[in-house]
Amino acid sequence: SDLSRLQLKNCNLQRASLQDVDLREANLSNSSLRGANMARCDLRGADLEGTNFVGTDLSGADLRDTILTAARFYENSDTEQSEGAQVTGMRLSGVTGLFQEQRAYLESHGAQA
Repeated sequence: SDLSRLQLKNCNLQRASLQDVDLREANLSNSSLRGANMARCDLRGADLEGTNFVGTDLSGADLRDTILTAARFYENSDTEQSEGAQVTGMRLSGVTGLFQEQRAYLESHGAQA
């Protein structure tokens, strides 16, 4: 499905089924995609600032050139039971706004730089 350039700021899309969707240059800033299925989504150039991806399946998603300032991919918790995003094969080149520890977390869980 082609939903490129869609404006979805501040939306609750928890547990949404969005696999294989074209969301290029969409604005999903400050939205909750917690637990959503976004496997193989094309998110190139999207504004994902402040978006909650905890527990989201982003495997194979293309996040090249996205804005990820303040985005959350895992809970800030000392427990190992915290459910982080599934990011195997997710592409990250050209992203902005990631902290070094976020990038390290994503790459250690299978994201590609």
